[in-house]
Amino acid sequence: LLRMIRKKSLHAIAAEFSGTAIFVFLGTLAAMSGSVNPLNGVQFQAFGHGIALAMAIAITAKASGAHLNPAVTVAQMITEHIDIPLGVMYILAQLVGGVVGAGFARWVVPSSLVSASSGGAFALPELGMVGGKLGADQAFGVEVIFTVVLVSVIYAVAVLPDEPAASAPFFIGGTVAADVFAGGSLSGACMNPAIFFGPALINSAWTHGWVWSLGPLAGGIVAGIIHRVFVI
Repeated sequence: LLRMIRKKSLHAIAAEFSGTAIFVFLGTLAAMSGSVNPLNGVQFQAFGHGIALAMAIAITAKASGAHLNPAVTVAQMITEHIDIPLGVMYILAQLVGGVVGAGFARWVVPSSLVSASSGGAFALPELGMVGGKLGADQAFGVEVIFTVVLVSVIYAVAVLPDEPAASAPFFIGGTVAADVFAGGSLSGACMNPAIFFGPALINSAWTHGWVWSLGPLAGGIVAGIIHRVFVI
Protein backbone atom coordinates (compact mmCIF):
# COMPACT_ATOMS: atom_id res chain seq x y z
CA LEU A 1 0.00 0.00 0.00
CA LEU A 2 2.78 2.43 0.94
CA ARG A 3 4.55 1.64 -2.32
CA MET A 4 1.35 2.35 -4.28
CA ILE A 5 0.85 5.67 -2.44
CA ARG A 6 4.47 6.63 -3.05
CA LYS A 7 4.22 5.72 -6.74
CA LYS A 8 1.01 7.73 -7.13
CA SER A 9 2.62 10.73 -5.39
CA LEU A 10 5.67 10.55 -7.66
CA HIS A 11 3.43 10.46 -10.72
CA ALA A 12 1.53 13.48 -9.40
CA ILE A 13 4.73 15.43 -8.70
CA ALA A 14 6.06 14.57 -12.16
CA ALA A 15 2.77 15.76 -13.68
CA GLU A 16 3.03 19.07 -11.81
CA PHE A 17 6.58 19.53 -13.09
CA SER A 18 5.80 18.67 -16.70
CA GLY A 19 2.47 20.52 -16.82
CA THR A 20 3.98 23.69 -15.39
CA ALA A 21 6.94 23.43 -17.78
CA ILE A 22 4.53 23.21 -20.75
CA PHE A 23 2.47 26.14 -19.50
CA VAL A 24 5.46 28.36 -18.78
CA PHE A 25 7.14 27.45 -22.07
CA LEU A 26 4.11 28.43 -24.14
CA GLY A 27 3.16 31.36 -21.93
CA THR A 28 6.67 32.81 -22.03
CA LEU A 29 6.78 32.52 -25.81
CA ALA A 30 3.44 34.35 -25.96
CA ALA A 31 4.81 37.06 -23.66
CA MET A 32 7.92 37.50 -25.81
CA SER A 33 5.86 37.66 -29.01
CA GLY A 34 3.41 40.07 -27.45
CA SER A 35 6.08 42.42 -26.14
CA VAL A 36 7.30 43.21 -29.66
CA ASN A 37 3.76 43.68 -31.02
CA PRO A 38 2.56 46.71 -29.05
CA LEU A 39 -0.77 47.01 -30.92
CA ASN A 40 -1.95 43.52 -29.96
CA GLY A 41 0.51 42.45 -27.27
CA VAL A 42 -2.15 41.92 -24.62
CA GLN A 43 -4.15 39.72 -26.99
CA PHE A 44 -1.07 37.57 -27.66
CA GLN A 45 -0.51 37.14 -23.94
CA ALA A 46 -4.14 36.61 -22.97
CA PHE A 47 -4.88 33.94 -25.56
CA GLY A 48 -1.41 32.40 -25.27
CA HIS A 49 -1.56 32.00 -21.50
CA GLY A 50 -5.22 30.97 -21.40
CA ILE A 51 -5.00 28.31 -24.10
CA ALA A 52 -1.63 27.03 -22.84
CA LEU A 53 -3.04 26.60 -19.34
CA ALA A 54 -6.15 24.82 -20.63
CA MET A 55 -3.91 22.40 -22.54
CA ALA A 56 -1.65 21.76 -19.55
CA ILE A 57 -4.65 21.16 -17.27
CA ALA A 58 -6.17 18.69 -19.72
CA ILE A 59 -2.88 16.78 -19.83
CA THR A 60 -2.25 16.59 -16.08
CA ALA A 61 -5.67 16.71 -14.40
CA LYS A 62 -5.99 12.98 -13.89
CA ALA A 63 -2.45 12.50 -12.58
CA SER A 64 -2.17 15.40 -10.13
CA GLY A 65 -5.32 17.51 -10.14
CA ALA A 66 -3.48 20.02 -12.36
CA HIS A 67 -2.57 22.67 -9.80
CA LEU A 68 0.33 24.00 -11.92
CA ASN A 69 0.47 27.05 -9.66
CA PRO A 70 1.83 27.47 -6.11
CA ALA A 71 -1.08 29.78 -5.27
CA VAL A 72 -3.55 27.01 -6.12
CA THR A 73 -1.60 24.49 -4.06
CA VAL A 74 -1.40 26.82 -1.05
CA ALA A 75 -5.17 27.36 -1.20
CA GLN A 76 -5.82 23.62 -1.31
CA MET A 77 -3.44 23.05 1.59
CA ILE A 78 -5.55 25.50 3.62
CA THR A 79 -8.78 23.70 2.71
CA GLU A 80 -7.12 20.29 3.28
CA HIS A 81 -7.63 19.07 -0.26
CA ILE A 82 -3.92 18.19 -0.29
CA ASP A 83 -1.69 17.39 2.66
CA ILE A 84 1.14 19.78 3.46
CA PRO A 85 4.17 17.54 2.65
CA LEU A 86 2.79 16.65 -0.79
CA GLY A 87 1.76 20.26 -1.32
CA VAL A 88 5.32 21.43 -0.65
CA MET A 89 6.60 18.89 -3.20
CA TYR A 90 4.02 20.16 -5.70
CA ILE A 91 5.27 23.73 -5.24
CA LEU A 92 8.91 22.72 -5.69
CA ALA A 93 8.01 20.76 -8.83
CA GLN A 94 6.07 23.75 -10.18
CA LEU A 95 8.97 26.14 -9.61
CA VAL A 96 11.48 23.78 -11.24
CA GLY A 97 9.06 23.22 -14.12
CA GLY A 98 8.79 26.98 -14.53
CA VAL A 99 12.57 27.29 -14.81
CA VAL A 100 12.76 24.48 -17.38
CA GLY A 101 9.90 25.93 -19.43
CA ALA A 102 11.40 29.42 -19.42
CA GLY A 103 14.82 28.00 -20.29
CA PHE A 104 13.46 26.19 -23.33
CA ALA A 105 11.52 29.30 -24.38
CA ARG A 106 14.71 31.35 -24.29
CA TRP A 107 16.60 28.65 -26.18
CA VAL A 108 14.21 28.40 -29.15
CA VAL A 109 13.96 32.11 -30.02
CA PRO A 110 16.56 34.52 -31.48
CA SER A 111 18.69 36.41 -29.00
CA SER A 112 17.33 39.65 -30.45
CA LEU A 113 13.81 38.71 -29.34
CA VAL A 114 15.07 37.70 -25.90
CA SER A 115 16.77 41.08 -25.52
CA ALA A 116 13.76 43.03 -26.79
CA SER A 117 11.35 41.20 -24.48
CA SER A 118 13.57 40.57 -21.43
CA GLY A 119 13.03 36.89 -22.09
CA GLY A 120 9.36 37.14 -21.16
CA ALA A 121 10.17 38.21 -17.60
CA PHE A 122 7.59 40.26 -15.71
CA ALA A 123 7.99 44.01 -15.30
CA LEU A 124 5.57 46.79 -14.44
CA PRO A 125 4.14 47.79 -17.86
CA GLU A 126 3.78 51.28 -19.24
CA LEU A 127 0.16 52.39 -19.39
CA GLY A 128 0.09 52.84 -23.16
CA MET A 129 -0.82 56.29 -24.45
CA VAL A 130 -1.73 57.40 -20.93
CA GLY A 131 1.86 56.99 -19.81
CA GLY A 132 3.25 56.13 -16.40
CA LYS A 133 3.00 52.89 -14.46
CA LEU A 134 1.11 51.46 -11.52
CA GLY A 135 2.97 51.59 -8.26
CA ALA A 136 4.31 48.27 -7.06
CA ASP A 137 1.85 48.28 -4.16
CA GLN A 138 -1.07 48.83 -6.56
CA ALA A 139 0.18 46.04 -8.83
CA PHE A 140 0.43 43.78 -5.77
CA GLY A 141 -3.23 44.48 -5.02
CA VAL A 142 -4.22 43.69 -8.61
CA GLU A 143 -2.37 40.37 -8.40
CA VAL A 144 -4.11 39.45 -5.14
CA ILE A 145 -7.57 40.19 -6.57
CA PHE A 146 -7.01 38.39 -9.87
CA THR A 147 -5.59 35.35 -8.09
CA VAL A 148 -8.59 35.17 -5.75
CA VAL A 149 -10.85 35.19 -8.81
CA LEU A 150 -8.79 32.50 -10.56
CA VAL A 151 -8.61 30.21 -7.53
CA SER A 152 -12.34 30.65 -6.88
CA VAL A 153 -13.13 29.51 -10.42
CA ILE A 154 -10.84 26.50 -9.94
CA TYR A 155 -12.72 25.54 -6.76
CA ALA A 156 -16.07 25.96 -8.52
CA VAL A 157 -15.32 23.78 -11.54
CA ALA A 158 -12.58 21.38 -10.41
CA VAL A 159 -12.23 21.08 -6.64
CA LEU A 160 -15.66 21.21 -5.02
CA PRO A 161 -17.68 19.06 -7.49
CA ASP A 162 -17.54 15.30 -6.93
CA GLU A 163 -16.03 15.04 -10.41
CA PRO A 164 -14.28 17.96 -12.14
CA ALA A 165 -16.32 19.36 -14.99
CA ALA A 166 -15.17 18.23 -18.44
CA SER A 167 -15.10 21.90 -19.39
CA ALA A 168 -12.93 22.83 -16.38
CA PRO A 169 -9.75 23.42 -18.43
CA PHE A 170 -11.59 25.90 -20.64
CA PHE A 171 -13.20 27.78 -17.74
CA ILE A 172 -9.86 28.04 -15.95
CA GLY A 173 -7.94 28.99 -19.08
CA GLY A 174 -10.69 31.45 -19.97
CA THR A 175 -10.41 33.06 -16.54
CA VAL A 176 -6.68 33.53 -17.03
CA ALA A 177 -7.31 35.04 -20.46
CA ALA A 178 -9.96 37.41 -19.04
CA ASP A 179 -7.65 38.49 -16.21
CA VAL A 180 -4.81 39.15 -18.66
CA PHE A 181 -7.13 41.17 -20.89
CA ALA A 182 -8.28 43.17 -17.86
CA GLY A 183 -4.97 43.57 -16.05
CA GLY A 184 -2.13 42.68 -18.39
CA SER A 185 -1.42 46.37 -18.94
CA LEU A 186 -1.69 47.09 -15.21
CA SER A 187 0.34 44.49 -13.31
CA GLY A 188 1.12 41.93 -16.01
CA ALA A 189 -1.62 39.66 -14.57
CA CYS A 190 0.75 36.95 -13.41
CA MET A 191 -1.42 35.07 -10.85
CA ASN A 192 1.19 32.31 -10.68
CA PRO A 193 4.60 32.53 -8.95
CA ALA A 194 5.95 29.74 -11.17
CA ILE A 195 5.51 31.71 -14.38
CA PHE A 196 7.24 34.66 -12.72
CA PHE A 197 10.05 32.63 -11.15
CA GLY A 198 11.18 30.75 -14.28
CA PRO A 199 11.77 33.72 -16.59
CA ALA A 200 13.10 35.80 -13.68
CA LEU A 201 15.75 33.21 -12.84
CA ILE A 202 16.71 32.51 -16.46
CA ASN A 203 16.98 36.22 -17.31
CA SER A 204 18.09 37.60 -13.90
CA ALA A 205 15.06 39.90 -13.86
CA TRP A 206 14.07 40.34 -10.21
CA THR A 207 12.96 43.99 -10.05
CA HIS A 208 9.69 44.20 -8.08
CA GLY A 209 9.68 40.41 -7.96
CA TRP A 210 7.73 40.42 -4.72
CA VAL A 211 4.70 41.69 -6.66
CA TRP A 212 4.42 38.52 -8.77
CA SER A 213 5.59 36.06 -6.13
CA LEU A 214 3.90 37.26 -2.94
CA GLY A 215 0.83 38.79 -4.66
CA PRO A 216 -0.45 35.50 -6.10
CA LEU A 217 0.49 33.61 -2.93
CA ALA A 218 -1.48 36.12 -0.87
CA GLY A 219 -4.40 35.71 -3.27
CA GLY A 220 -4.22 31.93 -2.88
CA ILE A 221 -4.21 32.25 0.90
CA VAL A 222 -7.21 34.60 0.85
CA ALA A 223 -9.14 32.31 -1.50
CA GLY A 224 -8.28 29.27 0.60
CA ILE A 225 -9.48 30.95 3.79
CA ILE A 226 -12.70 32.16 2.13
CA HIS A 227 -13.52 28.67 0.90
CA ARG A 228 -12.62 27.00 4.18
CA VAL A 229 -14.70 29.40 6.27
CA PHE A 230 -17.67 30.17 4.04
CA VAL A 231 -17.96 27.44 1.38
CA ILE A 232 -16.74 24.06 2.52
